[in-house]
Amino acid sequence: MIKRDSTSDALTVTAFFLTLYISTFDLGVVIIFPIVLLMTGILLQYYMLKEPSRAKEKYLRGKQVTNIGYYTILGFAAIFGIGLISPEIEKLPFLSLLKTLSTTPAIAFVSLIAIGEEQVFRGFLTNYLSKRSVFFGIFGSSAIFAAFHLAVYGQSAAALFYVLASGVLFAWLGIRSGRLVVPMLIHLLNNAGVYLLMVVYA
Repeated sequence: MIKRDSTSDALTVTAFFLTLYISTFDLGVVIIFPIVLLMTGILLQYYMLKEPSRAKEKYLRGKQVTNIGYYTILGFAAIFGIGLISPEIEKLPFLSLLKTLSTTPAIAFVSLIAIGEEQVFRGFLTNYLSKRSVFFGIFGSSAIFAAFHLAVYGQSAAALFYVLASGVLFAWLGIRSGRLVVPMLIHLLNNAGVYLLMVVYA
């Protein structure tokens, strides 16, 4: 079970503030999608999982911080490796949307979308499908995660492989660490990194 903790809750609250911040740039429809995704994830967790599980903690202690750091670094290294296997990722149409934004709102947007997707696909879907089996939870949620990205990436095999492999990685690390914050952090780092590389090499 992938559990919420104070850090994942803080990232979720941050996402709401990012929404307010991004809305000051008059982005209209662009801002609606990630906030709907975020709210959907939170509501599905409460409605379908009844009471989403929460990691027991008073505050993060040394071993817990080390655990989160270890899985985040492991995940970021793995996602970097997946990116090397799928070099066509930089040619995706989704990146053209980000090119229309200046750096600050673009980073805020990719951060918001990462937190929203993790609330839906790991916080809710992986946990929900894992009731049948952990294997089904990881691969079922990852397949749906990849299908969800068809609208953004089209039929690019490299992009879909990247998203599917990322989904498996996020779900596995979430279950392995037992915390939603781990896939959230990896997803945030990945999205910000892709955007910054796009800016540097544009």
